[in-house]
Amino acid sequence: MSRIVVTGGAGRLGRSVVRGLAEHGHEVVSIDRGRAAGLEVEQLEHDLSDAPATAALLSSIRPERIVHLAAIAVPFSAPDATMMAVNTGLAFSVLEAALACEAESMLVASSPTVIGYGAPGGWSPTSLPIDERHPTAPWNGYALSKVALEQLVAMAARAHGDRLRIGAFRPC
Repeated sequence: MSRIVVTGGAGRLGRSVVRGLAEHGHEVVSIDRGRAAGLEVEQLEHDLSDAPATAALLSSIRPERIVHLAAIAVPFSAPDATMMAVNTGLAFSVLEAALACEAESMLVASSPTVIGYGAPGGWSPTSLPIDERHPTAPWNGYALSKVALEQLVAMAARAHGDRLRIGAFRPC
């Protein structure tokens, strides 16, 4: 089985992902600003916004795979500018660390808000089924940060696809 780092592993989605991976026999390390009660995996407290320290930490762990969930996860819980800076900064820090530690793959959490889901004026898909070709329509700083994150993933795939298998998903 794989050695997997889950950033944001103490968060609501993170706890479920960590438990699921551990139950399937993976060696999981959770990295977050705090610890979660009841998680029976290694939990490390770390500020992912410190890029050099994040690279050093991941190099010491040597994960094969990384699931990046760390972010300000709730729209309107911070000013839009803060949301953009934190969410994109964390993703970039972890991406650079993933490349430096030679991880094989990285999966990044986006959001259905990137396509306009939850907009105050209502929302309907432009086509079905909804897939990655659906147009983006962010309507707040959180959604915009996730569009930027998806573009960061696309850039990394173009630039480093021979070294790192990378993708994004939109949990709902």
